[in-house]
Amino acid sequence: MYAMKGLISPLQLLRKVEDDGWDGKTYVLGKPLTYLTKSGIIHEAPAGFVTDCASWVRRRGRFEEAAVMHDYLYSIDAGYGYSNRIFKEMMERAGCSRWRINSYYAAVCCFGWMAYYFGGK
Repeated sequence: MYAMKGLISPLQLLRKVEDDGWDGKTYVLGKPLTYLTKSGIIHEAPAGFVTDCASWVRRRGRFEEAAVMHDYLYSIDAGYGYSNRIFKEMMERAGCSRWRINSYYAAVCCFGWMAYYFGGK
């Protein structure tokens, strides 16, 4: 187990089950996910927030909190660039490898605009 710097409350993901079962990718926050940025801003994704965690990655790992917060920040229109930077900051503070941070950050910068500007989240 690891401890992410700045994480105030731990991640609790529950499978979002519909009438036809679990789709294998959609989760609901079981309790709020709260993060304190390096600049002192607190962001809280509420319990019940629906997320795919990371739509382009089917593995789970140290980046999960960052992916969920990124989805949440997109959903409240916190700013495209700002949301991406918080995603990167959270991955750094979680101790993700440099190659993972850079490749995932590049992915959200290159492709995340579709979800941000056209309501993918």
